[in-house]
Amino acid sequence: MDRRKVEIVKLCKLAHLDKKEIQRRLPSLGYKFIDFFNVDGLQGYVAECEKGQVLIFRESDSIIKEPIDWIHNFMAWKEEYEGKLYHAGYLKLALDNFNAIFDKITDLNLVIGGFSLGGGMAEVVANILADTTGFNCWFANIDGAAVIAENGYTKGIHTINSNSPVPILTLALGFNHFGDLIYFTFVGNTYINPKRIIRRFDFIMETIEDILELSIGKIDFEHNLTVIDINYDNGMDKIRKVLDK
Repeated sequence: MDRRKVEIVKLCKLAHLDKKEIQRRLPSLGYKFIDFFNVDGLQGYVAECEKGQVLIFRESDSIIKEPIDWIHNFMAWKEEYEGKLYHAGYLKLALDNFNAIFDKITDLNLVIGGFSLGGGMAEVVANILADTTGFNCWFANIDGAAVIAENGYTKGIHTINSNSPVPILTLALGFNHFGDLIYFTFVGNTYINPKRIIRRFDFIMETIEDILELSIGKIDFEHNLTVIDINYDNGMDKIRKVLDK
């Protein structure tokens, strides 16, 4: 199994750190730092292990710290590119900064991942690469928005934490989830490609609490990613079948 896929959540957790801290922590995961980019409010890094390269996008920060993140998040209308309808904000980020993002990418079998805004970016970039280049990439959209309306690239996963409203709300806007769907409930159950997602009242209340605390900086996104990381490890027996594809 490709260890880049197994370790994807841990790699995504590093993306909110600065360049120096990412460089310091990557060796403990067995990765070599390649590049860091910070363009138009979009941040992320490139690293590699013996299996190849990874491209990881940073999540949204609080609206107070990084309002530009939320400008792109709220550009949630559809825009066409190469025959597909994309989330306009994330498509703009990808196309406007394409050269800066891919300056150090050399691996055609690229693994792309991200959380929140970064997850949406991972899926958008995977689709663009699949349609316009020779890349054979695999994406992990972790707790991010559904960002493509139709005909999406399916070589990847879309991981949803049950207290996150974003993946659900973007469905209502006419976007779809592509790739295999991994759904974690708040009690730690793992479902692969569930046919029905039932959201209870306590999920909604927990979501509202999280949004309020995030907006004032009381908690950060590493809190949610830590929960997802635990759920991901606990559900690995089921997830492994998806990662082997």
